[in-house]
Amino acid sequence: GTQGPDVSTIPASALKTVEVLRDGAAAQYGSDAIAGVINCILKDAPEGGEITFQTGQYYEGDGEDLMLSGNIGLPLGENGFVNISLEGTSAQGTDRGKQWAAPDSSFDVAAYVAANPEYAYLFGSSEDFDTSHVQLWGQPDAKAFRAFVNAGYDIGESAELYAFANYSNSTASGDFNYRN
Repeated sequence: GTQGPDVSTIPASALKTVEVLRDGAAAQYGSDAIAGVINCILKDAPEGGEITFQTGQYYEGDGEDLMLSGNIGLPLGENGFVNISLEGTSAQGTDRGKQWAAPDSSFDVAAYVAANPEYAYLFGSSEDFDTSHVQLWGQPDAKAFRAFVNAGYDIGESAELYAFANYSNSTASGDFNYRN
């Protein structure tokens, strides 16, 4: 109940179009849609495909972003389709933190750890140990893989068999900031 829907589990390559309905959505979808509705219309082409590769990074030289996605439409007999979308992403972490300092004194991480080795673990494991500053601010390291299958088959003038499936696996590693 406390976790909202996460539309990022749907690969962008699976979407044909997205509709945002505000006024009057309740008239079409009922009282649950009084604030509005977002319709994600899935690709349903029985042929064709596309591959997309994107990359970039921040001017600072960190935050490298990679994304590879693809979509293919396949016929299912004479009256149907199977549309498959895959997407993989990787985002390198960024760090825009600065050394913490009180107005009348400064806190030096290296000096603190040297004086209090029993608390060194608070600043990361030895291979991750960073004495440049206390708090890391920025985007976390993240990786994700997403897959979506959309299928349909016409079985008559007014009937269709329809199915879809979604798989998503994502991980991110962020820092828990130091507190006095």
